[in-house]
Amino acid sequence: GYAAPEQVRDATSVDHRADLYSLGCILYEIVCGIGPFAGLSAFDTLQAQRDSRYRRPEEVAPGLPPALYDLIGLLMASLPGDRPNDAAEVLRRLDAVDTALSKAYTTRSPQTNTDFEFPPLFAMCALPTLAALVGSFIVWVV
Repeated sequence: GYAAPEQVRDATSVDHRADLYSLGCILYEIVCGIGPFAGLSAFDTLQAQRDSRYRRPEEVAPGLPPALYDLIGLLMASLPGDRPNDAAEVLRRLDAVDTALSKAYTTRSPQTNTDFEFPPLFAMCALPTLAALVGSFIVWVV
């Protein structure tokens, strides 16, 4: 399920871009929770890999940055020439995805309340507990 189409056609013509194809399949599975060719027979998987026929990740896992979906599609291109040239290009694209994710999912720090007041429930529970502790201490000392 992770083999590049050219590995199936002619294993002698395989280069580093086959590994990038496999990386795309793994990234797809991480993002979508299922493999790109899950549930297909071996023959159907080979045909789907050759034709780049799989459910688009944005359909399976919507709401992520488009740059991530584009990267997965680029890595899983059926022709090696359509894939990134090297891992450095993939890292640059992943940095762009990381930047998009960090902008989308930044959290604001909570507002601090400078006006401190005891809630009534706290006073109702804390005062009798404090009295019991002080009383126990007095009994223990005496």
